[in-house]
Formats: sequence, structure tokens, C-alpha cells
Amino acid sequence: PNPMAERAVLQYSGSARPTTVRWHDVMGRTVREAPLEQYGPSLVLERQGLPAGLYVVEVLAHGRSLGSVRVVCE
Repeated sequence: PNPMAERAVLQYSGSARPTTVRWHDVMGRTVREAPLEQYGPSLVLERQGLPAGLYVVEVLAHGRSLGSVRVVCE
């Protein structure tokens, strides 16, 4: 898992333009869904007050999953 405090930058190299990020807790429940800020191939992930713990962050383009990454909020 990748550690983060309040925000992190995710490098994205796919051809589709990501539009949304979905955060899942360790039980697989969606705990947040938000639009993404994208600067070229970089995506900004914002913690926005989520409790410390392990999350799976899923990147989507118009409802279609493009991939996911595990993140530890410290």
C-alpha cells in the first residue's frame, strides 16, 4: 500500500481520461466518490477527513473502472 497524509499524486498513463475516484474501505464498501482533479498524467487524491486506515482507491472514466490502488491514510 502507498502511504499518504492529506493528499497524494497518482500517476496515470492510460488513454481514457479519468473522471471520478471511488474510495473503498477494507470491507469493500464505498466510503466516498468524488470528481478527480487531473493535471496531465497526474491525478490528485484528496483524503478529505477520512479516518486513518487502509483503502482501495478506484479510478473511473464515466462509470467504467480503469484500475485501483491500495492506499494507507496515516
